[in-house]
Amino acid sequence: MIEEINRLAEAGEFANHGAARSLQAQLNPVVKFENQGNAKKVVQHVKKFNKKLHQQYDKDFISKEGYEKLYAYAAELLEIWK
Repeated sequence: MIEEINRLAEAGEFANHGAARSLQAQLNPVVKFENQGNAKKVVQHVKKFNKKLHQQYDKDFISKEGYEKLYAYAAELLEIWK
C-alpha cells in the first residue's frame, strides 16, 4: 500500500505532500506487525489507517479515486488478517 500511496502522490491525488506522508507513517506499524505475524496488531493499525484515510477524504486532502483505491487495499488486508 505504501507504493500505491507513492503512485497516487505522484499522480497528484493528494492536496499536499504532508497528507501522503501522514498515511505512509500510519502504515509503518502495519508492516512491522505483518512481519511479526501479529494479526491482532495488524488489524488494529489498519483500522487506524482507515480512520485517518476517511478524515483526509472528508477534508479534501485526497481525491475520491485515491480514497477508494486505498480503502479497497485496506479492506483486503483486514480480510487477510482477521
